[in-house]
Amino acid sequence: MTPPSRRLPTVGDAVTVQHLGSTEQGHLIAVEGRRVFVETESGTEWFELSKTTGRFVRAGEAYFPRLIWRDR
Repeated sequence: MTPPSRRLPTVGDAVTVQHLGSTEQGHLIAVEGRRVFVETESGTEWFELSKTTGRFVRAGEAYFPRLIWRDR
């Protein structure tokens, strides 16, 4: 069996929400399969793993905003 190519997201992970021209610091407060719930200073929102790009992007979006893990 091949190990996963990336670490699975876990509650408490520090992330950066990358918008087109800015970034915002946050952390994961819930993980549900392919979806994660992110808390930042401006609020909370769901991100999901995109089948197209393989990155976590805001639920319902194709490319941005996306998540970058800070401790990786």
